[in-house]
Amino acid sequence: MHAMNLDHPDFVSTISSLNSGIADLLTSGFFSTSYILEGTKANTTVLNNKLINLLLAFEKPIGETFAMMEDDLKGLFKNKLSEKEQENFVPYIYNSKLKFRNTEYDKFALIPLLMDFSNNNKDFSSIYYPISREIKILKYVEDSLQAFKDYKKYNKDGILEFFPFLGINTPAHSLEFIKDLTSTYINKSHTINKRVSSKKKFYGIKFYPPLGLNPWPTDKKELDKMLYIYQFCCENDLPIITHCDDQGFRTIPTKEAWAYTNPKSWDVVLQEFPNLKIDFAHSGKQYSSISNIPTASIIAQNLIKPKSERLPTSPWFYNIIDLMKKYKNVYLDFSFSGSTPQFYCEFINFLNLQENKDIRDHIITHSLFGSDFSVNLFKVKSYSQYFNIFENSSFSDEEINLFASKNPIDFLNLKI
Repeated sequence: MHAMNLDHPDFVSTISSLNSGIADLLTSGFFSTSYILEGTKANTTVLNNKLINLLLAFEKPIGETFAMMEDDLKGLFKNKLSEKEQENFVPYIYNSKLKFRNTEYDKFALIPLLMDFSNNNKDFSSIYYPISREIKILKYVEDSLQAFKDYKKYNKDGILEFFPFLGINTPAHSLEFIKDLTSTYINKSHTINKRVSSKKKFYGIKFYPPLGLNPWPTDKKELDKMLYIYQFCCENDLPIITHCDDQGFRTIPTKEAWAYTNPKSWDVVLQEFPNLKIDFAHSGKQYSSISNIPTASIIAQNLIKPKSERLPTSPWFYNIIDLMKKYKNVYLDFSFSGSTPQFYCEFINFLNLQENKDIRDHIITHSLFGSDFSVNLFKVKSYSQYFNIFENSSFSDEEINLFASKNPIDFLNLKI
C-alpha cells in the first residue's frame, strides 16, 4: 500500500510530463473506462465522490491514515453502509484479532511503499518562478518513521506491524547518496527487531519506473547505480517491488514509461542476477487499449473460454508468468487489480488451465495479496470493501492464507 500525503508527490514533474501533448495523455489510457472511470457510468457525482474520498485519505497525516485503515476493518464506519449492507456486515478486526474467512491472525502487516519523487534536474528554464532540486525521499522517510510512532498514539492496542520499502529513483541521485541511503535505512536482519537503529526500519526496495527509472540503463554511470542495488539486494536477500501496470504517477512520456515498466525489460536484470527477489505489482495489468494489445495466443485462449470464464488479456501478465517459470524468486501481487471481482475470476481461470501442477503450485506460492490503498479508492468505496472482494473470491481458504500470510513472510524472508 501507499502511505503518503500531499507533501510527498512531485506534482510539478508529473504535470510537466503532460507537455508531450494531448495525444500522449490519450495514449496513456488514464481516462480509460476500465481505469478510474469504471463504474461511474458517466455519473460526475460518483466520480467526484471517489476523488474527494481519495483526496481526504491523502490529506491526513500518515499515522492517522494507518489508524483509519484499522478502524475501517473494525467496522467503525459501518454507518456509511446501506441498511442491507449493515445487516450483513461483520468487522474483520475484533477482540484484537483479524479474522478472515475461518482463520484468526494476531497481527496485521502493512508494507508501505515509499515512492522516490526526488526530481532529477528536469529542464524547467521556461517556468517563471525558479524550481529547486529536491531530495523528496528524505522527508518522506522521516515522515513515515514518525508515522509508525504516531499510529500507536491513535490506536494504543492496535495490531498493525510495519514493513516499509524504501523508494529509490536512481536517476535523481549519485551512487554515493544511494549507498548512504541503503546503509542508513535498510534493516538487513530480517527480524522484527525493536532494538535496531530507529532509522533501520525498511525491509526492501521500491522501484517506480514511470518516474524515469530504467531497470538496465545504457549509460554506464546510471547502470552502476542499478548494479549496486541489485548486488546489495542479492547479498542481503532483500526483496524489490516494482510498479507494473500502465497507469499511476508519471514524469516521463507514456511510451518511455511503458518500456521501462514492461516485465520484459527485467529479463536482462534477472539473467545477471537470477536469485534476485522481485515482485511485479498489480500483476502487470494494462488499461490502455494501445499498451494492452494481446498476442494471438492470448486472444485465442479468451475466445475459446465462455465469457464467464475469460482469462487475463494483458500481455504484461503473461510476461510475468514467463519470468516466474525461468527465475525462482519472481512474484506478482494483486494490489489495485483486485479492486474488481473480475480480476480474481480471470486469475483463477488461468490457474485452472495450468496442466503442469508444479507450474500452477509455483504461481500460487509466488502470488501476494496487496491493496494499493489509498490509490485503490479510485475503484472501491473503502478499505474494507476491497477486503470483501478478496474474501468473496473463489480461492480456497488455504490459498487465501498463502497469498496473505505465508507467501509475504517468505518474500520478506522474515524471521518471526
